[in-house]
Amino acid sequence: MDNLEFIANQYPETELSALERTYDYIVVGAGTAGCVMANRLSENPNMKVLLIEAGGIETRAMDIPGLAGAFQDTEGILDKDVLPEPFDPIEIDWGYFTEPSDTFADGLIDNSVLYPRGKVMGGSSTINYMIYTRGNPEDYNRWGYNWTFNDCHKYFKKAEDYQVDDPSEINNYFGKNGPMHIESPSYRSEFSSAIIKANEQFGYKQININGPNQIGVSRLQRTIKNGYRFSTNSAYLISVRDKRPNLHLRRHSLVTRILISKLQKIPRAYGVVFHSELTTHTIYAKREVIICAGAINSPQLLMLSGIGPMEHLNELGIPVIKNLPVGDNLQDHIYTGGLQFLLNQTVYPITDFGLWLTDRSGPLSLPALIETYGFSQPIDKIQSIEQLYITAAMQLKSAQTMNMKPSVFETTYAPFQLDPGFLIFSLLQKPKSRGYLRLRGCDPTLKPKIYPQYFSHPDDLEIMLNGVKEAINITKQDALQKFGAKLLPIPIPTCAQHTFKSDNYWRCHIKSLVATLFHYCGTCKMGDKSDPTTVVDPHLRVHGIDGLRVCDASIMPEIIAGHLNVPTMMIAEKCADDIKETWF
Repeated sequence: MDNLEFIANQYPETELSALERTYDYIVVGAGTAGCVMANRLSENPNMKVLLIEAGGIETRAMDIPGLAGAFQDTEGILDKDVLPEPFDPIEIDWGYFTEPSDTFADGLIDNSVLYPRGKVMGGSSTINYMIYTRGNPEDYNRWGYNWTFNDCHKYFKKAEDYQVDDPSEINNYFGKNGPMHIESPSYRSEFSSAIIKANEQFGYKQININGPNQIGVSRLQRTIKNGYRFSTNSAYLISVRDKRPNLHLRRHSLVTRILISKLQKIPRAYGVVFHSELTTHTIYAKREVIICAGAINSPQLLMLSGIGPMEHLNELGIPVIKNLPVGDNLQDHIYTGGLQFLLNQTVYPITDFGLWLTDRSGPLSLPALIETYGFSQPIDKIQSIEQLYITAAMQLKSAQTMNMKPSVFETTYAPFQLDPGFLIFSLLQKPKSRGYLRLRGCDPTLKPKIYPQYFSHPDDLEIMLNGVKEAINITKQDALQKFGAKLLPIPIPTCAQHTFKSDNYWRCHIKSLVATLFHYCGTCKMGDKSDPTTVVDPHLRVHGIDGLRVCDASIMPEIIAGHLNVPTMMIAEKCADDIKETWF
């Protein structure tokens, strides 16, 4: 218990109490992109940088890999007994939900999908699953402008301290000695080797999934260092904050409005208003305001400040400064929740705290018990499906974090939650559906309305159906049959009208238990100002507003085929260089 208490509290987090009236740069949001941005802009000791974060400190309790996900939705769904003492949940998640749907999610409470977002130093890099992928090079080529893979590659390398034990054969493909440490798990179960073997028997080679070719299976590459999660807060801020008096931080501070002057020919952002400890602060920026609040909060803040769809802002009585499609183009990686298989033997104990405390090994060293992943089914040169293997049966807490209806869990999964088993997240990588978000009202504390519009394009459902059928076929290979792998035999009740395991059953299951991998993006789309669907230009400057940029996953024109944490770091590294070139 003494060791657990030490881990729960041990993390040096300092905050400068001084708050100046004016800074060169104001960075809103200390998440994945904001930590990178604050670090790079404050490298120049003559530039004063203010970083503003709505959440609190990152603790070591949050950084135990095996507890990934345990701190999500700390506003309501999780009971305190999800964590051993003294790891009581604290509010580090915004706790968003999508608006109720009448076309999907009927297996979820209120037909609503839980949308976790980090409200803490490091943002979602502090509550995610620590999986490292760059994406497919063709993803960036499709972005165009100055964002081709050749343009982006050096910024991936700049961020990376790549220490994976199976590096690509291409020289100089990965970066060394950058801030973000990437490694492979030192702990490897026999079952993970069986998954790799089954993929090979099915026809997919074992590859380095971050090399030039993405089609195949790989052991996990992860953002973990010395046994702990390595968030962007850990990588980019903790080591420099006390050494840079020009970098100021304010936590527990909600930015409510961007100050924009209309006295010039082109409106100009010149500061922000934020609330902290019952006090309202107005702080000015000499050079730029950079919004790094993420794909939900960045468009929310822009709209609250008068930048967004004119009709929507007029309805709320918000004076329109610039009519732009803010909040549109919402994209996400979704998967088939509850695709579970049974085994005839226990693979490893789920909660072995002693082993992890001794040498940071064992199952708790694995992000949510994930050891392997693979990409497949290329369309137009880019993989359309990811298979993510989680070596655990569906538990009550897992169902709760999916927002699963209790009746679905009790009928289908509860009878098997103590039996050996595993889940496959069959993930749609390149959705054609597009959603949107809008303000709920003028009050900045109100959560926005999120309409993901999953399956609004019919191709998405058919691609996911192919992914589920592929996942099932991989489990039928000899390597996994040695473990007795078989599909859970009970259908979910919301799809009982269909013949179990038929295509129509799986279409129903996919839509009923749709789940997100928390990869929201696209809501401040990047592109040329002549394109009416875009919000920021290729340098991430907001169209028609001087001194204002958006730098996070919201600028992605099209979602990449992979996990978004490291691509978002790359975006921030590249944008920071753009800002420096603008002013020096």
